[in-house]
Amino acid sequence: MREPSLLHLAIFGSSLPFLFDPRLDQTASDSFWKYTKRHVFVETAEEPSYASLEASTILTLDLSGMTNGPQVAGRLAVITKLAFNLRAVDDLVLRPSAQTDEQNSQISNPGFKQHARLFWAIYALDSFISITTRQPPGLDEHTLRYFLPTRDKAWESDRSGQHHDSWPRPDNLPMSPELTFLHLLKLLDVSRDVHRVYLEYLILPEDDDARALCWLTMFTEHVKAIDMWLQRWSSSVIVGIRSPSASPAAVMQHAYGQALLIYSNGLVEFCDQPSLALHILEIQEDAQRRCAECVETITNIASSFVDLMGDQLGWPFAWSMWIAARYLLVAAFHRSTALQPQFHTLLNYTHEMGLYWQISKKYWWLLRRAEHALRMRNAAVDQDVPRILTSIVNLRVPTSDLEDQFRVDPVLARLKGPQDIPPRSIDAASTGEFGPAEMEAVNLDVYDRSVFGPGGHLSETWFSMPLFASSAHQQFPGDDGSGGTGREMGWEFSS
Repeated sequence: MREPSLLHLAIFGSSLPFLFDPRLDQTASDSFWKYTKRHVFVETAEEPSYASLEASTILTLDLSGMTNGPQVAGRLAVITKLAFNLRAVDDLVLRPSAQTDEQNSQISNPGFKQHARLFWAIYALDSFISITTRQPPGLDEHTLRYFLPTRDKAWESDRSGQHHDSWPRPDNLPMSPELTFLHLLKLLDVSRDVHRVYLEYLILPEDDDARALCWLTMFTEHVKAIDMWLQRWSSSVIVGIRSPSASPAAVMQHAYGQALLIYSNGLVEFCDQPSLALHILEIQEDAQRRCAECVETITNIASSFVDLMGDQLGWPFAWSMWIAARYLLVAAFHRSTALQPQFHTLLNYTHEMGLYWQISKKYWWLLRRAEHALRMRNAAVDQDVPRILTSIVNLRVPTSDLEDQFRVDPVLARLKGPQDIPPRSIDAASTGEFGPAEMEAVNLDVYDRSVFGPGGHLSETWFSMPLFASSAHQQFPGDDGSGGTGREMGWEFSS
């Protein structure tokens, strides 16, 4: 009956989506997760220590698999600020725990390697989340300078004899977890630079050719960096990826690298920046070709591995599929063509991964609604384009804003059962055919009817409904971008 450690609470709380014990029904799982989250986060805020920061990092990772919106930004800001204290200054380090001396005597003091590894775990989390936003990473260059010189040493393999500066060969697969994570960090170094390209793109002046050429140089350099990483990765482990026994980490990293190419090249292919228009004509065709190749690669990876190891692939793999599927939507919208077949494959697999990561179900829902809006737009030329479609095809709008602005309210969703849904197609919600009284019922099925079991009872998949009720974004009354009243997707925007 002794109170578990913060680490035990964090690990068990984050593992709930992967546990299928019948005793863990929705109420029990949700209650325990809320207790865990609040206990760990309050402890971290009030009594910073290595133990509380370690547990808070795990819970922030768990939250990031549910949302990348403002609700996770606060937690990420706390751990990135506290991460600076993991450095050693004048032989002083962050205290191991806030427990009493008697309790603390049973806790081993983490050494240099443990401090460094926790820092780089926070770095990885910061990189994964920040690229979904329009915000720069929380860990700045000043903080990184303290830890970069010792990064390779921190991730030297404790076994297997693999060295940190060598890329693995097909004959010595699999890689050790330490070496795999070190190569992930190298990819995330590139992803942060790619995200910087995106942020610079957002603030380019319309009539500054010098800035435009500078941005284009930056773009070219960072795309080459992704190519170099993928080339080394492919030549060393692509053989292993083709194997049914491939490492989930290797699969996720390869898909993530491909998604980064789409993320960056898409800005050039569908450029809306006047100052760049004349300078990118020569490379737009190449950008289109590269994006198409990457979409095909991600689709093939998803087809090969989601069914085999969907529960072992992290939510960044779902993000990779989302980036590829969003690109196909943007291409179909701007070219006024039908969606490529890969779109529906990716749509199905984002839905499948939604069993483990709530954010993947949100990607699926956004894609599904946007696809319906695109079909309606193609069928009727004079029809107003729903705001969800105009937002998704605008590459200036980051993923986190899309995911947060089009958020459903789980409180309203639980008020009615499936039998109360109007008999008309649920897709009609996005066309505005439902009246206000029907909109509340539409809220119920805004994610998926499979959330509910027989008789309209909620399933035991406790995280199937959205974690947070309301968006952090406030729309001006009557200004939802489509001339409507803010009810376009079946709910009102709340403050």
